[in-house]
Amino acid sequence: MILFFRFRNRADERGRSAILTTSRKAFHAHWQAFLSGAALLALAACSSPEPLAELPQWRLVEEWRVGGEADGPHSFDFNLGLGLLPKGGFVHFDYKSSKLHYLDAQGEVVRSVGRAGRGPGEFMMVNGLAVASDGRVIISDLVNGFSIFSDSGAFIRVIKPDAGRLGIGKRWDAIVLADGRIVENLEQVPGRPGGEPLRLVWSSDLMHADTLPSASCAAKSTGPATRIPLKDSTGKLLINSPLSNAEPRKATAVDVSGSTWEQLDRARGEIVRHGLNNCEVMLTINLPGAPESFDPAAKAMMVEMVKEEAKRWKAMEPEFGALPDQGAWYQGLYLDPAGNVWVERVGANRNFRVEIYSADAKPVAEVRDKSLPVFPMITATHVYGLARGEDDVHYLVAWRLEKGG
Repeated sequence: MILFFRFRNRADERGRSAILTTSRKAFHAHWQAFLSGAALLALAACSSPEPLAELPQWRLVEEWRVGGEADGPHSFDFNLGLGLLPKGGFVHFDYKSSKLHYLDAQGEVVRSVGRAGRGPGEFMMVNGLAVASDGRVIISDLVNGFSIFSDSGAFIRVIKPDAGRLGIGKRWDAIVLADGRIVENLEQVPGRPGGEPLRLVWSSDLMHADTLPSASCAAKSTGPATRIPLKDSTGKLLINSPLSNAEPRKATAVDVSGSTWEQLDRARGEIVRHGLNNCEVMLTINLPGAPESFDPAAKAMMVEMVKEEAKRWKAMEPEFGALPDQGAWYQGLYLDPAGNVWVERVGANRNFRVEIYSADAKPVAEVRDKSLPVFPMITATHVYGLARGEDDVHYLVAWRLEKGG
């Protein structure tokens, strides 16, 4: 199976695709058929959501960055997962070398483990990682199963689940719950009508998974579809290709208890909190303003991107029908240690901002004209993640969180 992955960095690119340097594109092309995540295209906006009035303004101030190397632990252009370790430091998986790299709290190299293969501690088809509260690093490998490593890089064991693995389409989006179970979001599933998200919860021994009632919680959309079905010559559905910027890139935020924040009705600017195994709404965040509008040029770029996907999948020419007139209400949802919900939004001229809401859904603060990085990791004092530098490669960056007001 061939893999493909493309970064979508919002902070530095302001709407440009995260294109790798020429020397890296040759290798990058060999991964196209597996992870085909849509690159962030320019989104033409005609209006800006109303700001939250009189909120404290928080700032992200860069403290350090590492990276920029073509290969090794400080190469992030082939990154397929980034995690913050509980005792400090970071772990990231490089699918070019099939290695798991460990960095310290300042981003300096500590250790690299693993290699390509089917044996214990080896990797074949990794699509992401998750870090447990005890420091264990869980690697999702669609061929080998779950590989477990310690927070220092020692191989612990590999678990081959009884159930077959899904996951073709996007990076593994998962969180380890306090009881050891794993909640896995599958945002793009081949063969499912309409491309509805599917949410699984893996048992604490990682041997089997049950489907959570995510899709049943969501209201049936009456607006234009945000995904285009790609079919082969027999009419078989190959994949539902998402339209760029028509859906959130990170649509849910789940805490270690399993409580879930998400938008159940795409037509309404409401983000609700409900339980892991039920659809009962506990809290609601009402987003101010309205989603941004697409102009004809933005719609044309949507079409071209889907046509490119159709070529990769050797699919028939897709039928587009009505395209959405507006983008998503928000671009991503994230949680910090205090339970605050960080809602990333975009306004006119690609002006990003982040709205922060408390665990009880009250507005807390705002970060204006600042997008969260790729793979954001939020602590009480810092935000960490990947950002593209002036040399057109990615760096691991630490921003100090300054809370004003």
